[in-house]
Amino acid sequence: MTLGFDTFRFKQLIFVNSAAYAYTRVRIDQHTALFGSNNLGKTSMLNALKLFLLPEINFRKCQQKFNFRGTNGKIYDALASFRYYFPEDRSFITLEAENPHGTFCIALHRGSATDNQEYARMVVPCAYSEIEPLFWDMEADDDSGIGGPVEAMTLKDTLAELRRLGGEPLSERKTIQQRLFTSQPHHPTAGRFSLLPLRNDAGAREIEAWRKLIHLAFDIAAQDQRTLPDTLATIMEGQKSRRQEQLDVDISDIVDEARKLRADGDRITRLVNAQDEWQAFDVLYQSERDHRRLAAQRYADLAQSVTREKDRLDEAVRLAGGELRDAANAEETLRRDKSTLERNVTQHETRLEGLQQQAHKLRHDINAANATLNAFPSLTPDEAAAALQERIDQQ
Repeated sequence: MTLGFDTFRFKQLIFVNSAAYAYTRVRIDQHTALFGSNNLGKTSMLNALKLFLLPEINFRKCQQKFNFRGTNGKIYDALASFRYYFPEDRSFITLEAENPHGTFCIALHRGSATDNQEYARMVVPCAYSEIEPLFWDMEADDDSGIGGPVEAMTLKDTLAELRRLGGEPLSERKTIQQRLFTSQPHHPTAGRFSLLPLRNDAGAREIEAWRKLIHLAFDIAAQDQRTLPDTLATIMEGQKSRRQEQLDVDISDIVDEARKLRADGDRITRLVNAQDEWQAFDVLYQSERDHRRLAAQRYADLAQSVTREKDRLDEAVRLAGGELRDAANAEETLRRDKSTLERNVTQHETRLEGLQQQAHKLRHDINAANATLNAFPSLTPDEAAAALQERIDQQ
């Protein structure tokens, strides 16, 4: 199934324990023939595309949302649809798709609120061949050569492994619409999982119009067995009755038809006369479109450059902040060392002042002793001391 743009493509649908199948892969990017008896799920497999094409998260109001119908026209309700597509926790429906940013997968599984018939999405940025071993063991010992189920598979473990591969869960309708149903050709991250390039600010009205278009397309496809023969029969009956109708046409109808043909001829003449102007306008339009596309690409490149430069500056600021903190810590250490040294200098100065006072006193005592010794020039110091003591005792 190829969309309006060559780079938007649905590749295949994969059912695991879903839609009455243990494991089934259906290619939808090429002509595929589905053979089988009635009520074997051929129509239901294709109807599962609606679960991917619409930003819904549960089966409530199922007829209004999905309008699931069988080939007999029977409408399936919410509970029947939920149990059919997700009968157990190990039920998965996966769509492999492609957009301008690469191949990706959308895996649908049971949601957390099964009472409300909820289902959830996990988008994974890789081809299905990379995640197939999570769902089916192609190397299983089976004589048929088609492999076998992964016996240890659980919903929790499978989702954890998909997250490890870069998977992203989408649980809200707004997020689903933003990630899957917008056009982001110049933004690889925002547009990585774009499934349908609808208008970026599409509202409820646009989504509802898209829903009706999907229902119309599926209804036409489901009724091909009746619509195609009826159309051919109408053409054949019209050809057979043409002669009779021509006999019944009156002159006024012929005149009206001639006037209409003349008006159409005049309009065609005006279009032919304006062909040169239209071609000139088309050249200008193509040039303007190329300029816009180039401007958009340059803007995207500029945005990426700004992001890289911002990251670089943020890293520089982070490093500078670390250096500033280190410098502040060093300054605090030096300040404490300076305070300690100043206290030590003050203590040494106090001690020095005391020593100077002691030295001054000693110098005074020495001078007094020298003066005393000079008073007894003929005596030795010991004799002078004895004489002084004797004089003191006499006094």
